[in-house]
Amino acid sequence: MTIKRFGQAVKLEVFGPDRETVLFDSDGLRVDFDIVNIPGFSRATFKVWNMDEKMIKQVQHGERYCRLTCTLHDDAPMVIADGFYISNAYEQTIVPDSVTNIFGYSALRKDFLNKQIKLTVKDPSLRNIMTQISQEIKSRPDNKFRGKVIYRNFPGADLDYIPPRTYKSRTGSVEGLLENISKPRFKYFTIGEDIVLMYQPTADNLDQTDLATRKDTIEIDPNNLSSAPKIGPGQLVLECNLDSGIYPTSILDISNIVTAVVDAEDKTLQLAPKYLKEAIAGFTKYQALTVQHRGSNFTRQWDTIVTASSPTKGKDSPIRGWNV
Repeated sequence: MTIKRFGQAVKLEVFGPDRETVLFDSDGLRVDFDIVNIPGFSRATFKVWNMDEKMIKQVQHGERYCRLTCTLHDDAPMVIADGFYISNAYEQTIVPDSVTNIFGYSALRKDFLNKQIKLTVKDPSLRNIMTQISQEIKSRPDNKFRGKVIYRNFPGADLDYIPPRTYKSRTGSVEGLLENISKPRFKYFTIGEDIVLMYQPTADNLDQTDLATRKDTIEIDPNNLSSAPKIGPGQLVLECNLDSGIYPTSILDISNIVTAVVDAEDKTLQLAPKYLKEAIAGFTKYQALTVQHRGSNFTRQWDTIVTASSPTKGKDSPIRGWNV
């Protein structure tokens, strides 16, 4: 029996080491969730109410993974989290209920980011470094990395640039190496089974990327917002109904929720059309950096909170930046 209040259904499944055999299904139980997708790796907290003792032990012991699926009314199911490794779980009593707190993070942290490597890269462009790292991990007997490395919004020259030193040695964890080479060029994320590297352009090199021309942008519908968005110099924070289609590196287009009116005569506008287009209309596409999904099948909470950034010189009009 699926609990469905306010038209909200939540299903948490727990799997064994093969990530296929279902050991636990939350059908009939209250589930609250809080999933945070941020640079580095995604993490999650689940609260399951009144699990029986046998099921609690199934979750607490051994190598466990989980998947969370949500449905609103009769819409298509949304997979909010998949392949999350359960790092800890404990039971607490909140009279008259028993609540099992389950903590997890993207399995890619364990299967890729935490792996120790030692290699020498010839022609150490970013693409060559990441290719060699992933090949090294996939060649190991204990390999569980089934995804790929994806690049978003990079200028082609930046991806394939080979520094003067044509050989570079790499030693340590993959996570440590990425932290070392990413600043300030890009951020990396765990999305599904893939490691995704996202370049953050400035207003000066925006035209060298595909950020302005990408077709897979998400147009923000004002009717889907649960509160007024906060827009600052190159910054955006918005809260909307739960939406699994929004994840880090998504391109958000806010042109439908922001308008600019120019107080000038027609002759004046004709003198500076390019300036008005670029500065007054502004650059309305933002790169999602952090995405938090929160909800429950027992309360009204059901939302997605996004923090995003946009290229800015810090001296144009509102959407592009303020002169502060």
